[in-house]
Amino acid sequence: ADEDGDTPLHIAVVQGNLAAVHRLVSLFQHGGRELDIYNNLRQTPLHLAVITTLPSVVRLLVMAGASPMALDRHGQTAAHLACEHRSPTCLRALLDSAAPGTVDLEARNYDGLTALHVAVNMECPEAVLLLLERGADIDAVDIKSGRSPLIHAVENNSLSMVQLLLQVGTAPAPGLSPTLPSSAGPAVAPVPGTDPAFLLWLPLLLHFQICPFLLGLVISTLCFTTHPLLSGTFSLFSPRP
Repeated sequence: ADEDGDTPLHIAVVQGNLAAVHRLVSLFQHGGRELDIYNNLRQTPLHLAVITTLPSVVRLLVMAGASPMALDRHGQTAAHLACEHRSPTCLRALLDSAAPGTVDLEARNYDGLTALHVAVNMECPEAVLLLLERGADIDAVDIKSGRSPLIHAVENNSLSMVQLLLQVGTAPAPGLSPTLPSSAGPAVAPVPGTDPAFLLWLPLLLHFQICPFLLGLVISTLCFTTHPLLSGTFSLFSPRP
């Protein structure tokens, strides 16, 4: 290793020298050595392959035995890093090549965030959708503040992420129309009242000082849908017993 703790495998990965990576991986396997070697920054060759956005190298290393759950100095797995560096191609290569059950998508980094939290915070919709497709918990809360990915998106004023998470997490309310009948005439849109869902979430959203459009988007979702991310199992205008 050099003064930075980088082995020839680390260097070959950073240089994107796939042929050299192949040869070195073969030597490691022949000698019975593990591929999860840390440099001085606690980065494995797999971490560097993700950071440098080399999905072919990610696939090679994982299939050769590199651990997808090795942690860097910030407690980040390869999945966290793929999301942090906005690389859905590396994330897909990682998930496709890893053995079943070897990637824990609910693992938290040292900031208490799952890979899904990181993908939302980095506004990478492809990574968000891929993680959800592979079973990531859309309601997972971070360890430090107890916030879900949706609340992170709201706090970040990230319209695209709020819309995406609401779309993915929204199910139509059974028997509920976007308008309610009015005895005085045609159907009219409901007006938020004193439902616990509205009273619970509106102060929280105002506390985050989100933009009016985002606030309207979330409120309209609360009003017209049964939303598992925001209102649990009830709608803002669900019938009362």
